[in-house]
Amino acid sequence: MKNILGYNPLSLSDALNVLKHCFQNSVSVRVIAGGTDVMAKASSFPDFFGSAVMNISFLNELSYVREEDGKIKIGALTTHTALKNNKILLAKAHILAKAASVIGSPQIRNRGTIGGNIINASPVGDLLPSLYVLNAVLKLQSYDGERFVPIQDFIVKPSKTIIDSRELLTEISIDALEDGEKADFLRSATRKALAITKASAAFRGTFENGRFKNVSVALGSVGPVIMKAVHTEKFIESSGFSDGFSDKLKEALSQDCSPITDLRSTKEYRAYILSVLIERMILSFLD
Repeated sequence: MKNILGYNPLSLSDALNVLKHCFQNSVSVRVIAGGTDVMAKASSFPDFFGSAVMNISFLNELSYVREEDGKIKIGALTTHTALKNNKILLAKAHILAKAASVIGSPQIRNRGTIGGNIINASPVGDLLPSLYVLNAVLKLQSYDGERFVPIQDFIVKPSKTIIDSRELLTEISIDALEDGEKADFLRSATRKALAITKASAAFRGTFENGRFKNVSVALGSVGPVIMKAVHTEKFIESSGFSDGFSDKLKEALSQDCSPITDLRSTKEYRAYILSVLIERMILSFLD
């Protein structure tokens, strides 16, 4: 068994200095927060940890939810439990709180973090569709600066992001839903808890005079990354919800994604249930 260096920084500046040291000395370092996916990945990929591991779970300064400059700012180490119970999110970005509430089990929600869910870059990540429709922007910090990246530009393929080895994801900025905006997140899974999502969708839009406008739809578990459903968005904005709406919605969705069949579900079921989830959300907004 090879020796692996371990770091437990107690402040963000310390953590960034560790990354600086590792970069300058060509040491590959794995950053972990809640660590809820670590052992599963490590058992499949022997070199998962690299030469060093840095545990950032003690950085309490990265655990918060607050309103600032018209946005909601979330520290990257905020847990799923904190998200689902946060009063600001429940009042102004409830779809993110709802998505957090269905992740794993209470034990996983108590340890897992929003930053970890994003960095994992999994197409089944339950927070991601809501973050896409809430126009999430990610703050990446290194020892010599910071940059801000829209989430849709951050994740490039499964388990792959554009983060540099010298950077930490420290904060997520999202829109607060405006008065009159409709939003929801729904998913399909084998069970209500401890189940990997088969298909998911997040919806955001404003309903006025019998039609939706400014519609945003993001799809999960039906492609290599979370997908913005641009054809579906345009269809919903132009639709009068007349006869044939369901079939036309399915056609629009088919232009946005081509689900695959795998161990968890079939492509036919994924395509079917996506249209059901989105139609269910729309009908609930019309009531």
